[in-house]
Amino acid sequence: MKIIAGIKELDDAALVLHYKQSRQSIYYEELFKRHVRFVIAVCMKYMNSIDQAEDISMEVMEKAITDLERFDILNFKSWIYTAARNACLMKLRSDKKMKEYSIDTGKNLLQIVEKQNFMHPDNSNSIEQETGYLSQAIEQLDEGQKKCIELFYLQEKSYKEIADETGLTMNEVKSFIQNGKRNLKNLLIKTGQFGILMLFITSY
Repeated sequence: MKIIAGIKELDDAALVLHYKQSRQSIYYEELFKRHVRFVIAVCMKYMNSIDQAEDISMEVMEKAITDLERFDILNFKSWIYTAARNACLMKLRSDKKMKEYSIDTGKNLLQIVEKQNFMHPDNSNSIEQETGYLSQAIEQLDEGQKKCIELFYLQEKSYKEIADETGLTMNEVKSFIQNGKRNLKNLLIKTGQFGILMLFITSY
């Protein structure tokens, strides 16, 4: 397929469209040149190391090549920002450093939702909406289930730590967590947010 002349004059949407239609690398290379510094800057906000920020930036930009073929991306800059931000958050979590960004329950909920947003960058629900769904569902649990779910998933405490803090037995803690997960599933299914629950349960 013939390469379009004046490629530098094309906007991002046109470059994405031409790349999807032709698979000509020159279109993606132009997107890369335009946004790589921006992606590195985003990563630098989260990572303490310049080398780490650059490595993650390259991974995000390389992965974007295949993602462009899979997703209908309307705003490339917004989409690549989301991908870069969430790649950093996932890296921090895998390195056991996420607690630096988990000062309170609200931020822990945000991490869960951001992970879903990374997997589905063009999800129409906002992060704030999805965080609200999860928070509201947890609030509807019985007090024992709510307490154990928050301590186990959001504060990452062990069964023993929860038992020591609450005065419950280990079996009671396990029961509250199991029943709480089941009830969360039912509550989130009603609002169409079952995907959040699956990430919530499998992220720990």
